[in-house]
Amino acid sequence: MSFYQSPVPAVNNPWITFLQYSLFVILLFGMKLWLISSYGNATPWLDQWDADAAKLYKPFLEGTLRWTDLFVPHNEHRVFTQRLLALAELRINGIWSPLFQMVIDAGLHIAVILFAIALLTRVVGSGYSPALLIFALILFGVPYAWENTLEGDLGSAYYFAVLFSMALLWLTVTENPFSARWWGGVACGMLAFLSLASGVLAFAAAVLMGFTFYVLGLRKTKLQLAAIAILAGLFVVGAALTPTIAGHAYLKARSFSQFLDALKAILAWPLSSSFLFAILRNLPSLVFVGLLWKRPPAHDRRWFLMALVVWALGQAAIIAYGRAAGSLSSRYLDTFAIAILVNFACLISIVQDHINRQRGWANIGMAVWAVWVLFPLNKGLNQYLIHKRSASFAEEVNTRNYILTGNLSHLTDKPPLHIPYPDPKRLALILESSTIRDILPVNIRIPLELLPRKSEPNDAFVLDGFYPTTVKYPGVNYGSYNSSGNSATGTLKMEFASGGKTGFVAIPIAGYPLSGGMRIEVEQNGRRIALPISENPKEVWSMAFAKLDSGPFAIHVTDASPSYWVAVGLPRSAGRWDGLTERLLANFRSSQQCMMDSMSESLLSLARRSSRSCIFQGVPGEGYIEMPPVSCDGSIDMVNGISPAPQQTQASGVLSVGGWLAVSAKKGIVPDDIFVTLKNPGGAIRYIKTRRGSRPDVNRAFQQPALGDTGYSTTVDISALNGEYLLGLARAYKGKLERCSQFNLPVKIGGV
Repeated sequence: MSFYQSPVPAVNNPWITFLQYSLFVILLFGMKLWLISSYGNATPWLDQWDADAAKLYKPFLEGTLRWTDLFVPHNEHRVFTQRLLALAELRINGIWSPLFQMVIDAGLHIAVILFAIALLTRVVGSGYSPALLIFALILFGVPYAWENTLEGDLGSAYYFAVLFSMALLWLTVTENPFSARWWGGVACGMLAFLSLASGVLAFAAAVLMGFTFYVLGLRKTKLQLAAIAILAGLFVVGAALTPTIAGHAYLKARSFSQFLDALKAILAWPLSSSFLFAILRNLPSLVFVGLLWKRPPAHDRRWFLMALVVWALGQAAIIAYGRAAGSLSSRYLDTFAIAILVNFACLISIVQDHINRQRGWANIGMAVWAVWVLFPLNKGLNQYLIHKRSASFAEEVNTRNYILTGNLSHLTDKPPLHIPYPDPKRLALILESSTIRDILPVNIRIPLELLPRKSEPNDAFVLDGFYPTTVKYPGVNYGSYNSSGNSATGTLKMEFASGGKTGFVAIPIAGYPLSGGMRIEVEQNGRRIALPISENPKEVWSMAFAKLDSGPFAIHVTDASPSYWVAVGLPRSAGRWDGLTERLLANFRSSQQCMMDSMSESLLSLARRSSRSCIFQGVPGEGYIEMPPVSCDGSIDMVNGISPAPQQTQASGVLSVGGWLAVSAKKGIVPDDIFVTLKNPGGAIRYIKTRRGSRPDVNRAFQQPALGDTGYSTTVDISALNGEYLLGLARAYKGKLERCSQFNLPVKIGGV
């Protein structure tokens, strides 16, 4: 049976196909939302401050943005498509919302994957779409490329480059030169280059395929030569228009040996870097291309697979040369994953066309290859994601504190990645723009100005009137938990001049607003509307969103219950889609989120879900019996990014701590919970619940391979603290709480 005459199975029931693709979208989108909800943060990150804020949003809102500015290089790239999407997102939402952008980018990435699968099924047959969908769900469901998902809108450039590159290859390989579809492919190639510098390599792959067709006599015409010349010319023009950044020279391969090492690592990923693994991972592509000696006709769609193999190799080569120092950075891995998907499609084609009598064994072999390649995808991910979450929270706190105070000390002399831009003075300059401040995300923007406030009786609602274990929400808050505890009852009215530019506000709430006798209402133009709240936030802060008309409004809070309390913070102007984004992400909260009594999270804004730890004044939660201090198996390895932990620390804004702790490392006993403690000179102790993680080095050191999660890490907002403290550890095991006697590191917090 020839290479191109083999029949391919087909699925003729469109409803089955629709259900398959729908299930794929639901599952993969859910995985993306879980990642954003658990590790995302609404604080713009790194290049977003320059690429979005300073060079795009500011001139756009001030009316100085020119059409040609959309094509100006950003580093080596001309990110035209990403800029268009960023502007559309700003216009749609009304304010800058990286979380909203993350959700949009998640949908875009899934659309690109679906497009790839749709093209591949046209090559190998729709009967193989379930196999491709399952493989792709695992391949792209693991968040190894977390940077693209959690970078706001910056990841879209990589997705657009892949999308338009595949479209160019499909339309130029499967269509006749100079047909309308062929010209459509050329236009897609231009958009690939205007998405990412490496997009120009799609033209190079198309040139190679066109030349192959000509040499093999499949399209040996003058039109084919003219088409090759046009595609080659566009490649040369694109390469010439790609700027060279002197400051990035250190990232490039400095020798042929370094280039080969980087290329080997890329082609072997996610397996260990070796030439053997690089060959084995790409063996399906190598065998598939080798079978093309049978010269199927030009209209055979399997040539498209070869085009993708060439394109993927080009992507690997250009990153190995241009980014040899970080060739496996998270942001590149979505592109490299396409090569793995192409290898799987090549494997299907080989099995379907060339192995007949041993089809069962061939399918088993295909499954073994798939499992072998997919299994290591999550290697080391946990530590990267936890570090990203902690760093993002530190960036949020320091940025917000600078915005609220104007004190540059909140941005200077910070540990690495504790501010969201490497140059604090440049960041401060961007944040001083009133245009940028007017569109800042909810979590770091200045609250609306409070006009008259009235509480009846006067002491019913007091400043910071919330339960002691509730962490203070940044800014001014009023609540009905006072010196009498829950028993206070009364009403609170807060008035504001306007809801801001979008007509939407985000209102921080805590306590039990849905309990009997409780109400939170928004009044405007003589009408009162109950604030939409889905559940009692209890001892953590949550965000409720309200839509307003223009003009003044008031928030009315009623506490008629002697058994419960409620607290409200000053509202912030919100985006039109922030409320929907919040509700969408709320369905995918991390299972590690803390509840009121011994969990580890405090929801300080829609962006900070699962990004911080709860501080408990006194013994945390209920059910613990406090025991005398004991000597513990453990270590404080890192404080605020410094390792080993210094003997004395000065901190403000945030405190990050990490290390390991066990009940008995030799016996393989781990605590139920691990706490970082802060003890003031008066003896009062604050307990900070940590997040757990594995420590293979500890397991090896104590020869306990089955030892559980002894690692801990936490990042906590300490802006409300000031003074000298002792940093320590505590562990909870079988209902008993024991502080570790050997850990007493001095920490100066605030302006002391």
